[in-house]
Amino acid sequence: METSNRTSRAFYQQLAKLFYAVAATDGKVRPEEIDELRKIVKNEWLSIDTSFDEYGTDFVYYILITFDWLYENDWDIKKAIPEFKIYKKNNEYLFRDPVNQLIFRTSAAIASAFAQRNKSELVFLSQLDIVLKNKEPLH
Repeated sequence: METSNRTSRAFYQQLAKLFYAVAATDGKVRPEEIDELRKIVKNEWLSIDTSFDEYGTDFVYYILITFDWLYENDWDIKKAIPEFKIYKKNNEYLFRDPVNQLIFRTSAAIASAFAQRNKSELVFLSQLDIVLKNKEPLH
């Protein structure tokens, strides 16, 4: 993925917000959800982007860095989908099918990491699917 440092950092921070929101949507982020995210970042996300920031940190790790910050600061998950809609609309070139599929797969895996998906996770995943597939106008 060819992008500037600023764009790469912002992209992965946006993804972290989505992944945190799906993990926290039932009111509690569980260790199994965090472990699942770490596994997917390492096994799948690192293979799609091999760029590094000015300190030598792989940009993909901004998913985990930001996720941890959101968790520590009890970030308001209600902002995740609206902010993502705006970000996606303004950066549509970053959201090709393989990336969209990986975003959704990662979110679904987090939702399934602890027991099965509950109603709030299913609602979140359906909202994310709509945004990723541009099934509704982006306001």
